[in-house]
Amino acid sequence: MGGELVAHGLGCVVDARTLGGRAELTGLTSPFDVRTTGGDLHLGLADALTGPSRAATTGGTVTVDVADGAAGRIEATTTGGEVRVEGAFDTRREGHRFHGSTVVAVGEGAEQGFSLSVKSVGGDVAVRRSLRGSA
Repeated sequence: MGGELVAHGLGCVVDARTLGGRAELTGLTSPFDVRTTGGDLHLGLADALTGPSRAATTGGTVTVDVADGAAGRIEATTTGGEVRVEGAFDTRREGHRFHGSTVVAVGEGAEQGFSLSVKSVGGDVAVRRSLRGSA
């Protein structure tokens, strides 16, 4: 509570919460459930990510970096913020960009890959390609 959570190269199931601090989790390959209150959330999805995962923040921004080889589906939802998709992803918007969902298909075989639900109350959500090749 009240602190920062930073972890890299996570190859295990993750269940993490912060209150008043940001969270940065990269190299994610296994299912995860991450929540922040009053802090930003940065997720780095590795190309080997599998299974269903969730991420949510209240009062913070969510940034999802996706490795080039990753395949799956991201549903990004925000209330009071904006969903931004940067890069060559297949997207479908449901509702208005400030109050609704954006579904992002990632890579070849997205239907059989990972699934990620991202929610932000009062903040933006950004989905983008990883700058390093493997998030």
